[in-house]
Amino acid sequence: MLMPTVMAAFRFLGLQGIIALGVFIFYEGVPLVKSIPHVEYVPVISDLAFGRVDRAYQDGKLSERLAWQEKQRRAEIKLAADRRAAQETIDRIEADYWAKQTDQAIQLADLEKALQAERAQNADISACHSGVSKRVRDQLAPIGR
Repeated sequence: MLMPTVMAAFRFLGLQGIIALGVFIFYEGVPLVKSIPHVEYVPVISDLAFGRVDRAYQDGKLSERLAWQEKQRRAEIKLAADRRAAQETIDRIEADYWAKQTDQAIQLADLEKALQAERAQNADISACHSGVSKRVRDQLAPIGR
């Protein structure tokens, strides 16, 4: 039953038609066979079903996905490095800020002590005195008091 059908197709299409059909099936595959579940696991039938174009499409799809994943991985590494650098900068600025605050507090405490010592020393001077000597006033001026 199959042989007369093949011979009829051969007579109808001719040699060039059969060759063209074979090339088409080689490159494009057989569309109806693609819809059979798990046909990709049978080597000969999967080659016949999917053809060269589908295999090249799947290979290209895979290579593009791998390239995208590599770019994504590199971007994540760069982002992590940028975050670390930014955090180091923030930590350095914060340390500088606290060092300045500590230095200012020490300087202010020294000036307050000097002011109290000078007030105690000048306690016996007349009541019209301003209470702050020129030296202490000049030292307090940059701090803002």
